[in-house]
Amino acid sequence: MSQTLAITGINLKSVPERWGPSLVIVIGLAGVVAVFTALLAMAEGFSSALQASGRSDAAIIMRGGSSAELNSAFDRDSALLIKDGPGIRRGADGKPEAAAELIVITELLKKGETQTGSNMTLRGVEPASFTLRPKLKIVEGRTFQSGLRELVVGRGVQRQFEGADVGKVLRMRGSEWTVVGVFEAGDATDSELWADAEVAQSTFGRRGYSSVLAALDGSDAIDKLKAGLSADPRLNVDVQTQQAYFSGQTKQFRTMISILAGVVTIIMGLGAIFAALNTMYAAVSARAREIATLRAIGFGAMPVTVSVLIEAIVLALIGGAIGALIAYVLFNNVSLSTLSANFTQVVFSFRITPTLLLRGLAIALLIGFVGALVPAFQSAYSYRKTWAIVAVPLVAALVALIGVVTGMSTAGLLRMVLTVVVVTAIHSAIWYFAAGALLKFAERGPRSTFVRLVLSVLAVFPGIVLFGPVLMVATFRLIWSGEPRNLSRDPLLEMSKAL
Repeated sequence: MSQTLAITGINLKSVPERWGPSLVIVIGLAGVVAVFTALLAMAEGFSSALQASGRSDAAIIMRGGSSAELNSAFDRDSALLIKDGPGIRRGADGKPEAAAELIVITELLKKGETQTGSNMTLRGVEPASFTLRPKLKIVEGRTFQSGLRELVVGRGVQRQFEGADVGKVLRMRGSEWTVVGVFEAGDATDSELWADAEVAQSTFGRRGYSSVLAALDGSDAIDKLKAGLSADPRLNVDVQTQQAYFSGQTKQFRTMISILAGVVTIIMGLGAIFAALNTMYAAVSARAREIATLRAIGFGAMPVTVSVLIEAIVLALIGGAIGALIAYVLFNNVSLSTLSANFTQVVFSFRITPTLLLRGLAIALLIGFVGALVPAFQSAYSYRKTWAIVAVPLVAALVALIGVVTGMSTAGLLRMVLTVVVVTAIHSAIWYFAAGALLKFAERGPRSTFVRLVLSVLAVFPGIVLFGPVLMVATFRLIWSGEPRNLSRDPLLEMSKAL
């Protein structure tokens, strides 16, 4: 331990003398972590906005086959039948706690724009709509009066769009509406404009509703409601909890952003790995005489190796921390909007969580580890021994990196890493002893076609487990080549030359 600390101290003190290559690692990983964190923060913010809108004790009922409220429609009679369905909670007055709501697409100009408007959701609501959303509060002005063309707008709408302040008049689809209040719910509702359902129907020429929102009376109420409404031949409906509905709305967007983040991170990560690999090789090469001197005066091979790894990991963590800080300062709580399943704007904010920051730092650490592993061991060991030693941790680190990027669960990640470690360890042992011996025999043994064929099969079999076609082709070419090669000393090096 004392040797490791001593050499590590020397390495870190010499970093300023090698600031150029070291800066490549730091800047590269800062970029990787910043981009990864920002992209997933966008997905996290969008998901949070929609999922916060959903309640497990409320049901949303739409026309059968409808994927969103926009393409759902009920007439008045159907809405009344749905409200009277089984499993819907009733108030003290005996009336069902349910509201029929209407979705109308309108346009508003974003602040700073003068020509092209953005699609917005105008929701025609009933009085029960407010009580069914207990988090919704009027924070400015008042609520609208029934029978009048008055609006209350969400906080997100007020923040991003022109004319959405209290007292302003909005012109929408040939009609004028007065903004009388601003509400805040902390979810996707903040991206909507609310008006009296009857007034919205008469103004925009609608005869029915888009959906019905209802409070559920108990844990099994959703099943009762589904069964009751499905049994009514007058209705064709889909029933689901509000929570399930909004969860489905977020899935596609979150998946798309996660894939994008994964692809971008892997591409940038590969660049960072090669940068770390090149930097650490250069560092080891520049200090070859110093390392040889340390070995000559009694320092062990492992302390030298560990010191190189620690240097790379320290640089990686510095880069990761800088990237995480950049992402947090520039993006956290920054408001933006995107299209929802209703093809209207949903306003949400980037949400950088501690988990995202830790994932970013883990990615930086793993990239630094992978990039420095081979140079670190080659600073003290031969080429062949290096690859025999690093195969297990290298593959395990790469698998862990993929798991962290894709957001795999901790249990799933541990199972995968453990499986890969076991398989790689078995393969490394087989290859190092069996394949090495076979290749040595092939180099010096008989050259008959039959013997070469047998040796080819035996030597390449271990490669199928991990290295696949590359190792198979390389070994095959070596055994069948007429050129003399020192395979017993450095098989992997000779294989790389053969390729």
